[in-house]
Amino acid sequence: MAYKLKSGPGAYIGVATTKQAVDFSFADPLHAATAYTAAAKNLQLRLEGGYQFTSKAIALRKPVNTKSFASKYAGRTTSETARRCTRSSSISRCGGMRNSANTAAASLSKITPKDEGLFLRIQPSVGLAYAPIGGGIETTTKNGSTNYTYRAGSTTALVAGTAFEFGTKTQTKFIVSVNYLQGLGNNTQTVTSNEMLKPTTTTFSSKTSGFNVSLGIPIVFKKKPAVIAAPPIINRSSHHGRCGQYRSYQL
Repeated sequence: MAYKLKSGPGAYIGVATTKQAVDFSFADPLHAATAYTAAAKNLQLRLEGGYQFTSKAIALRKPVNTKSFASKYAGRTTSETARRCTRSSSISRCGGMRNSANTAAASLSKITPKDEGLFLRIQPSVGLAYAPIGGGIETTTKNGSTNYTYRAGSTTALVAGTAFEFGTKTQTKFIVSVNYLQGLGNNTQTVTSNEMLKPTTTTFSSKTSGFNVSLGIPIVFKKKPAVIAAPPIINRSSHHGRCGQYRSYQL
C-alpha cells in the first residue's frame, strides 16, 4: 500500500512472506562447520516500509492525437448540426421548440477516439524489513549428549528495488518489480565447550541477502469527482411566434 504525492514522492508499507531463517544443528561446536544438519524454517510474515519515488509517464506507444482529430471535424459537425436544427424548427409551427444548446460537442465525443497510448513509469524505492526470526543458540540433551541449534538469519534488513508501472496515462495496468534484500547485522552467537579439560569458545555468525522479481496488478483508490449540475433551461414566450410557439434559451 502506497501513498503518492502529485510531485512523485511518497511512502509505502507492505507485508510479504519469507523463509530466510535456517536452523543449523550440531553436536560438536568445534566441528560444526563440517558436521551439521540444516533445515529452513516455515513461511512467516515480513513487514516492510519505506520511501519511493514515481517518475513522470514515459510514452512507449504514441497515443492518438485527439486534439487534431477534433479540430478536423469540429467545424463540419457544428455546421451540420446547425442545419439540422434549422430544418427541424422551420417545419414545426404550433408548439414548436428551438433549442440553442450546442449539440455538436455531444456528436463529436461519440466519434472522437480514446487516448489508449501505452506509458511506463519508473518507481525506485528503499526501505526496511522486519521479520522476528528469533536468535540465540538452543541446547537439548538426549541420552547424555548435548546437541546445539543455531538459527541463522537477520531480524532486520535493508530493502531496495525498482518497480516498472505499465499502463495508460491515467490508469496502471500491471507492475513488474525487482527488489534486493540485505540483512542488517551478523547475528553473532558464541558457544563455550570443554575440550581436553580446557574451555574453548566457538563463534557463529551469518549473513542474509537475496533478491526477488514480482508481477502484480494494482488496486487504486481515488476520490470521487464532484458532479456539476447542468445549467437550467428557461422557456420564454417568443414575441414573433404563432400558436403558442416557444424558443428555448440556455443560461
